[in-house]
Amino acid sequence: MEKTLQRITYSCIRQVKPRLSDDSLLSDKWVKDQIVAVRNILIRETHNSKATMDQFYQEIQYPAIQSVNSVSIGGLTFHLDDKKWYVTIPSTVADIGWSDLKFVGDWDYTRSYNRLTFDAFRLIDYDRYTSTDPCYTYVESSLKLRNTYGVENITVIGIFEDPRNIEGFDDKTSIFPLPDVLIPKLELIVTKNILEKMAVPVDIVNDRIDNTQNVVVPTAQKELKQQG
Repeated sequence: MEKTLQRITYSCIRQVKPRLSDDSLLSDKWVKDQIVAVRNILIRETHNSKATMDQFYQEIQYPAIQSVNSVSIGGLTFHLDDKKWYVTIPSTVADIGWSDLKFVGDWDYTRSYNRLTFDAFRLIDYDRYTSTDPCYTYVESSLKLRNTYGVENITVIGIFEDPRNIEGFDDKTSIFPLPDVLIPKLELIVTKNILEKMAVPVDIVNDRIDNTQNVVVPTAQKELKQQG
């Protein structure tokens, strides 16, 4: 069944808690970071296996795209003949090719923009057949747009590196963008990783006293102690 990030987090913590001593520190945020990291691995596996990826996508509505009409290089300002339009988006998952973006186009989905390589985008004016078509290229979290014909509101549907960075996403109420069939696998990998990274310190007696200063504290434990 579909789960929120919060439910997946609690499920993982519930599975590892019996294996940890009372000197082990485990924060929700750290576990959520592990969940997101494993999700990205599963996304790449799914992409490589050519399976459907629909449930990984998230949608962003941009009420206004941005524009620039000049650039500064070495302290000098150069004015451009035409405005350059762009939208800054959260980073997408790497190593899945153009599957990272499913749709970029008008806010009501009536028109999709063609995705081009940077060189093709730069030289689009010289293409006799497509020079006037709406198009975009994706460079370092920035969508460069051309031929939008006055449209300022656009929709972007993509597979983003961290679902929590999407406006409106709520750990407690939003469905985590992952197919149902992969949730058990994700939880299994995450719990295994947590146990390995925590390197549970020796605790002879569960006495509720912090004895971590007397044992070798693993990296994850040190990070959590600093955060707390």
